[in-house]
Amino acid sequence: MPRWRGKTAERAISDIREFHRVGRQSLKTFPDRLPHGRSKRLARFEGMNNVDQLEKARAFAKDFTLREMEDMCAEITNGKFPVGVSHLIRLLWLPKNRRWKFLRDTIQGRWSCRRLGAAIQLAIGRRRRAGRPPSVRDAAEGLQKLRTLCEQWRRLCRVVRGTGGGEDEGATGVLLPPQLEHPMRRCDSAIEEFYKSLRRFRKV
Repeated sequence: MPRWRGKTAERAISDIREFHRVGRQSLKTFPDRLPHGRSKRLARFEGMNNVDQLEKARAFAKDFTLREMEDMCAEITNGKFPVGVSHLIRLLWLPKNRRWKFLRDTIQGRWSCRRLGAAIQLAIGRRRRAGRPPSVRDAAEGLQKLRTLCEQWRRLCRVVRGTGGGEDEGATGVLLPPQLEHPMRRCDSAIEEFYKSLRRFRKV
């Protein structure tokens, strides 16, 4: 099955049209929902890796008319940037009146799918959960996970500021809004103090 990630705008458009076609056909055959017990077989028949991909194709075709999909393909052609199916799936997070702006921003800014998702989440004030909620079995495991999170914060800050070295070598840094600099420095200071305290507890 294609990975729905074109290397050129033309390939991306071909993938988008095929993904939309699969969704339209599935909705035509099963307007309400996929039949119980046959979903996996139907997904394989359509060349999908799993049922989730088929459900996304259905959602894509349901929320984007054929005309809208072709208009988006025209934008991609004019912009000469391979906006893929995964990009357009993320546009479903937005109300319809905001999708075109984000599509054009993606093309003009050459945004990756992850970059588009982050911009959408920031714009609508929603943070998507990643993975299962954390769990700890005892105090020792809790301390270890807290140490790991502190280390991840420190590494991330080095990358953001472009001061990486060693394992963070190659960090180029990004420009954050000025109003975030002071709160970020306060977080740095608090986390650094907490991290130092955590490191004193090797055993519980």
